[in-house]
Amino acid sequence: MDVDHVVERLARNPLITAVKVTGGEPLLQHEALQELAVKAKERELLFGVDTNGSLPRALQGLLPYVDLVSIDVKAPLIPERYGAITGVPTSEAEELVAKVKESLRHLFKSRVLVDVRTVVIPGYTSHPDDLQSIVRDLEELGYVEKAERGEASYTLAEYVPANARSPSFRSLPYMTAKELVDLAKKIQCKALYISHRGLGYRYKP
Repeated sequence: MDVDHVVERLARNPLITAVKVTGGEPLLQHEALQELAVKAKERELLFGVDTNGSLPRALQGLLPYVDLVSIDVKAPLIPERYGAITGVPTSEAEELVAKVKESLRHLFKSRVLVDVRTVVIPGYTSHPDDLQSIVRDLEELGYVEKAERGEASYTLAEYVPANARSPSFRSLPYMTAKELVDLAKKIQCKALYISHRGLGYRYKP
């Protein structure tokens, strides 16, 4: 599908006020993404992107054209831990973690709204120490100043086992809304939110 076709579809519905591109990884098609962003802005639409942070240069080039970036931080930013969640060998996970950190630096220095998200996976990222480790890294990369301006947030997202590719991950339990709220209350972080089907997309614990 080409960009003009997407824009044409958007133009048919006057109720649309914003566009957000998810994936896969949208930044793998960064030129088409930038073209779509420009055309969306020409129609005075807000424009957002989801990313895993693995393509910092492409992300940096897109920042002048977007209003919101949601970036996944999948685990503590330690190569062994990140590799375990992403399925990337430790030797490659070190480079991946460096790229995610670079993406976060770009975002926290930018004018765009930033929502950092971690899916809380039971047994993997469900311990308070895991999440507090992520928060410490975010703070070192510039999160606090941006959050204090109302331009950044950190969201703990519900894990849905049925959506996992790996059978071992599909067998993991659900976390209830109460369990996620109780976990969030143990985390010290500015602008912390929860996303859970039982609570809504942006619940403040």
